[in-house]
Amino acid sequence: MQPSETRHAPSADPRASGRRRMAVLVVLGFVLPLVVGAAALATPGSGLLNAPATPQARGTLAEDQLVNSKSGIHLKTKGSADLVTQQLIFGGGGHTGWHSHPGPVLVTVKRGALRVIYADDTTCEGTVYEAGDSFIDRGDENVHIARNVSATDEVELWATYLVPGTPVTAPFRLDEPVAPGAC
Repeated sequence: MQPSETRHAPSADPRASGRRRMAVLVVLGFVLPLVVGAAALATPGSGLLNAPATPQARGTLAEDQLVNSKSGIHLKTKGSADLVTQQLIFGGGGHTGWHSHPGPVLVTVKRGALRVIYADDTTCEGTVYEAGDSFIDRGDENVHIARNVSATDEVELWATYLVPGTPVTAPFRLDEPVAPGAC
């Protein structure tokens, strides 16, 4: 053996490796259920007829956009942002589940009627948008739910998400682990 080489002596106690394995199993026994449980506690949507509602298109805006149109529309971004367009169709009584978005969302209701309720709305009334209405969800991770107001008719909406930053795999929807209140 060279002077710079070191030898690792086998463990003097063969039970030590068994204890290490047991410790790993115990940790996994506590951590794994928490991870799985968190997913199970998420407030998933219900009644989505075109599930999974995959994006129709996704593209990236270059760094720092600044648009000031003569018609009075202003758009400014810091850094790059993705634009994601998605169609969502919910059956009667369907809903999105509690969620938020990292950036603004431009929404148009194509048919039916949709009630949007934000988590800080103590009345749980929200706002109803009908076919032909559009609205902007400001994003910034404001938690909300959108519900089909009809128990029988479908509601169809189209959403364009502005997702700050990159890469193109950045999420445009952030699910909430639990319902934030009584709504």
